[in-house]
Amino acid sequence: MYAIDDDSDLPPCLDTRLKQAVWARKIVDMLSAENPAIATRTPPQDGAFSRTVIVTLQDKQDVVIQFRRGMLDTARYFLARQTLGAMVPEVIHVQDKFLEAAGAWIYWSPFIPGITWEAAEMEPNYSKVPVLRSLGCVLSKGFLEPTSHSAMPGIEKHLRLILASKDPTVIGFRTQTQEFLDQLHLLSSLPLFLSHHDLYEGNVIVGDDREVIGLIDWDKSTPLPFGMGFGRLHILAGEYDEGVFKLPNDYFVAEAAFWQGVWSGLPANVLHKVNDKLEVVQIALALGYFLEAFYLDEGDAVSSSYNPVIVRALKKLLTYRLLMLRSDGEAPYADDD
Repeated sequence: MYAIDDDSDLPPCLDTRLKQAVWARKIVDMLSAENPAIATRTPPQDGAFSRTVIVTLQDKQDVVIQFRRGMLDTARYFLARQTLGAMVPEVIHVQDKFLEAAGAWIYWSPFIPGITWEAAEMEPNYSKVPVLRSLGCVLSKGFLEPTSHSAMPGIEKHLRLILASKDPTVIGFRTQTQEFLDQLHLLSSLPLFLSHHDLYEGNVIVGDDREVIGLIDWDKSTPLPFGMGFGRLHILAGEYDEGVFKLPNDYFVAEAAFWQGVWSGLPANVLHKVNDKLEVVQIALALGYFLEAFYLDEGDAVSSSYNPVIVRALKKLLTYRLLMLRSDGEAPYADDD
């Protein structure tokens, strides 16, 4: 998938906002002649791999048209929608020979009313606590299979590519990488869960009550052992301040709210299983964030463009202790007071 840093990254027929709006209306009118487009607007923020136009139809409903420089694997969206329901918008590939020959692919989705969590952060009296509680509850519905054997080959391959990297920074984590490889057999016993590849505030849609009502952009998302998909909790409850990971004043309340949401939403049989394997869940959570830090390029190689801020904090983040395993007064990270 190719990034779109500027409109000029798209083919000439789509390299301005006006051209994108004209094409979006044309596509909608072609698909829905009885309910034509009457207006278009752009979202507050585009994703890194698309340009988006929101189209208002004659019946006042909104739909989303996205222009991309490569094809989406819509099966990932289908699985997410099948598992989480309307929380995940349907994504349909709209074929257009002219645009595809020019190097652009079109996708249609229904519009989810609400605002991104990122936008909600700018509002008065904002609190992340209800959002994290709701997000935990949503993610708890991601059960797919009783075990994670099917996910192991992909995880092992990723770890071995990290182990083979010649990058000096990555080499510094070889011991940790080998430890994770030695522990993989434990993770296969955890339930397989839906996991969002890019779980950040811009991909979470919230309603007026700050309940999560949508999760978007499931590109590259793959099922993972329970816990591996929760690694972003570090930066959703915590924060980076001038490149240093810190715990804000509301960290402990926010962290507790997330885990409360997860645990309260799990089916009874899954809850029983993960409660018996909390130490393994602990490993899974650490491994999930570790693989995010040293992510893969489009090819079979560990990217050399990893975020140095995240890598700088990684040793600390890998010491995180699950709330359910900590004793009273025990800090979540090993070097906290």
